[in-house]
Amino acid sequence: MEINEIFRRRLEAEMKAQGDNPDSLAKKAGMNRRAVRDILEGNSQSPKLSTVYKLATALNASIDELTGNAPHAVIAPRLLELLSKYGPDEQERLAEAILSLPRAPASEQ
Repeated sequence: MEINEIFRRRLEAEMKAQGDNPDSLAKKAGMNRRAVRDILEGNSQSPKLSTVYKLATALNASIDELTGNAPHAVIAPRLLELLSKYGPDEQERLAEAILSLPRAPASEQ
């Protein structure tokens, strides 16, 4: 997968995980709404480093995380989609519920 596609997908996932949308993310990053939408829609093929930095800072993420250069947990797209339908408080309650579930032994994972 190409770096721009990795960035786009991770940006979108992080944005949704934090309960943001393109407009709210643009505001947090001090950017034009259209610029964020263009990146997410794949219309901006090679965002400037300064743009990537602004978006990472707004999401409290590192550039490495958004570009695929940092280790990250693989989260099933279905789970991300479901979580994005809940607000931060509900997501926190869901996280606590997940943590209370018994874990399968390492040999079964």
